[in-house]
Amino acid sequence: MNGNRLRLDRATGTSWIVSALLHAGIAWLLLSILLPHDEPLKSLEIEGAAAEPGAELVFFDMTIAEPQLDEAPRRTETIGDMSAAPLAITTPALTLASVTGGIGNHLVASGTQAAATGGVGRADFFGTQAVGDRFVYVVDTSGSMNAGRGRRLRRAIGELLRSVDQLTEGQYFYVLLFASETRRLFDSKDPIPNMVPATKKNKVRLRRWIRTVRPTGATHPQEALQIGIEMRPSAMFLLSDGKFSGSRARWYFAGAEPEVRVLVTRNNPGKVPIHTVAFEEPRARENLREISTMTSGQFVYVPETFRERLRERRAAEWMVIANKLETEGRPDMAQRYYEKIVRHFSGSDLAQEAGRRHHEYLVTNSAAR
Repeated sequence: MNGNRLRLDRATGTSWIVSALLHAGIAWLLLSILLPHDEPLKSLEIEGAAAEPGAELVFFDMTIAEPQLDEAPRRTETIGDMSAAPLAITTPALTLASVTGGIGNHLVASGTQAAATGGVGRADFFGTQAVGDRFVYVVDTSGSMNAGRGRRLRRAIGELLRSVDQLTEGQYFYVLLFASETRRLFDSKDPIPNMVPATKKNKVRLRRWIRTVRPTGATHPQEALQIGIEMRPSAMFLLSDGKFSGSRARWYFAGAEPEVRVLVTRNNPGKVPIHTVAFEEPRARENLREISTMTSGQFVYVPETFRERLRERRAAEWMVIANKLETEGRPDMAQRYYEKIVRHFSGSDLAQEAGRRHHEYLVTNSAAR
C-alpha cells in the first residue's frame, strides 16, 4: 500500500515539474517574440545528424525578422528628384500701387534679379519695369507733391527707397529731384555726376539724404532729364504729379511741353528708355505718356486710391447720362455732360472720349450750317 502511494506521489511530482517547465518555455517564447530587442535577432542554425555514420550533415538557416514597431509607414509616391533643386524662399516687396492704364504691378524679391534675367539685373518702380544695371530716378518734388500734408511725397519716396533697396551691389543708381531747381544725389556739386553702386552704405546714405527733401516750387524737369540722359543709364524712371510748368498745352489736347519734347529728342539719340509714372493726378497722364512713347518706355498711372475711384465713378455716371441723351435724340443736352467731363476729369480716358464726341458734334453742326 505504501509502495503504491509512493509511486503515485512520484508520478504527480514529475507531472508538476514537466508542466512547470512547459509553461516556462511557452512564456519565454512569447516574451522573446513580443518584447522589443536592442539588437536584431541573429540567425538560428539547427544542426541535424544523419542516422547512418559518415552521412553528410544538412544545415537549415532560419532567420526571424524583428518587427519595426517604432517606424511609421512610408509613402512610396515619387514626386521627382529634389536633391538638385534647392528651395529658395524669398519675401517679395509688398509695396503695391493701385495701377491703372499701365502694365500692372511687378513684384521682384530682393536678391533674385540676376537669377530671373539670366545674369542681367533689373529694377521696378510703381509697376514700370526695366532691365539692366544702371538706373536713374527722376522724381518730382514741386509744391503740388505736398498734397495731403506731404502724404503724396512720402508715398513717392517710400517707393523710391523700396526700388533702390532691391538693387544688388553689382548695380548702380542715381537720384535727381526736380522742382524750380534740381537737386542731385547727396547734393553733389560735381559737374559730371557719376552713378553710385547699390551697396548697403549708399542705400543708408540715400535714406538720410532723402529726409531733407521738402515739396516746394514749380515743376521744371528739363535739367534733371538732361543730366539723367547724359549719364547713359540702362533706363530712367520719371515720376510727376502735374503738367510741367510753362506748358502751353490746353484742355484735353494736352501734350508734352515743347521744350521737354525737344530736349528728349535731341539729347537721347541712343533712345534711353524713360519709364514714366503719372502720380495721383489725371492731368499728368498725357505729358508722361508721350515721353514714354517717344523713348520706347513704359507708362503707368498711379491713382490717389479712394478719392480717385470716386472721381472715376462720377465721370462714368455722367458718360452714361450723355449716352442716354444721345439715344433719346437730345444731343444738345448730351454736350453739356461731355463738356463737364472734359472740364472736371481732364487727362482721363473718359475725358478723351468726351472731348472727341464734343468735337465731332461741333464739326457736324458747322457743316450743316
